[in-house]
Amino acid sequence: MSAKRFLVLDTETTGLDVHEGHRIIEVGCVEVDNFQVTETVFHSYLNPEREIDSEAIRVHGLTLARLAKEPVFAEIAEDFLRFVRDNEVVIHNASFDIPFLNNELKLCGYDERVDQICKVVDSLEIAGRKHARQYNNLDALCKRYNVDTASRDEAHGALVDARLLARVYIKMTAGEVGLFDESEPTIDQHETMVDYSFFERRTPVIVRATAEELEAHNECVRTLKETLQTD
Repeated sequence: MSAKRFLVLDTETTGLDVHEGHRIIEVGCVEVDNFQVTETVFHSYLNPEREIDSEAIRVHGLTLARLAKEPVFAEIAEDFLRFVRDNEVVIHNASFDIPFLNNELKLCGYDERVDQICKVVDSLEIAGRKHARQYNNLDALCKRYNVDTASRDEAHGALVDARLLARVYIKMTAGEVGLFDESEPTIDQHETMVDYSFFERRTPVIVRATAEELEAHNECVRTLKETLQTD
C-alpha cells in the first residue's frame, strides 16, 4: 500500500466482454483515508441502452427495466473523472473494469483514459503474489481476512463490493505499512503458534521420598517379585 488515502472501485456490467458491446450499469467508488473506509463515495446506476445477459442478472440482479430511468454514462462522466483524477484507485481484476470504463469514456467523446489520469492498483495481482495457488476472488479473500459479507447476500453490487474490497485491501496490505505488528501471526498463517518461553530451562524442584514411602515402595516390589516367581 503506497498511500494512506486511496479509492477503491468496482463496476457491474451487462456482460463479460466489452468487445461484444457490453456496457457498465453500475459504478461504485469509495474513499479510504488513514486506513478507514469513509462515507465519501461516488455511486451511480446507469442505463446501458441495451439488453443485459441473463447470467449477469443472476449475479447483480439488475434488469433493463430497473435501469431504464437511470442516467446514461455521458451524464455522469465529468463527475466520475473529477472523483478519480490524480488518485490511487484499487480495483480487483483491473484488466476487466478498466477497458469497460475507457470504452464508456470513448463513447462519450472523451480522449482521456482512466489508467492515464490516476494510478490503478490491481488487488487481484497483489492477492496472487501473497496467496499463490489459492482462490483469490472477493468471496475467498473476505473469508480469508474475516470480512463480513452479509451485505452482498442477496446480490453483488458495485458499491457493496467496493466497500468489501476496501476492507480486504486494508487487511491484506496492512503489514506493508506497519498498521499491524508484523511479528504477530496473520490470518493466512495456518501453523499453530507456540510460546516456547514456557519451556525455557528452569531450576528443577527436587522432591525426595520419605523413609516410609521408600519402605512401602520396596515392599511393593518384593510382593510383585514373589507373585511372578509363583506363577
